[in-house]
Amino acid sequence: MNDSQIASLIITLLIGLIICVTGLIVKKKPPETINSIYGYRTRRSMKSQLLWDEANRYSAELMIRYGLVYTLIGLILSFLFEGTYLSLVITGLIFVPFTLLIIKTEQHLKELDEELERKK
Repeated sequence: MNDSQIASLIITLLIGLIICVTGLIVKKKPPETINSIYGYRTRRSMKSQLLWDEANRYSAELMIRYGLVYTLIGLILSFLFEGTYLSLVITGLIFVPFTLLIIKTEQHLKELDEELERKK
């Protein structure tokens, strides 16, 4: 195992762990009220307390899942490939779970918001 593979393993494990632990923290202790410090904060999630609660519940689940998937993919890539580009690819992949998290959570909130509007 060369230096780039070791660096990729370290990056993968740290980032995956950070994503998972953040998800576990939000799942275990979700923010109780809409605030500007802690929680999944977007215009849509802050529209109502119901959307806020659901955004934090849903995004926490995704963070745990995406953190594990990121770690697994990073570990596989680290063992299969080597070279200086490996670290760049692993680092570039950091944006994938966060982008998916936002897209999926916003889609979920939009559906919930539309459903609530229809019930009014």
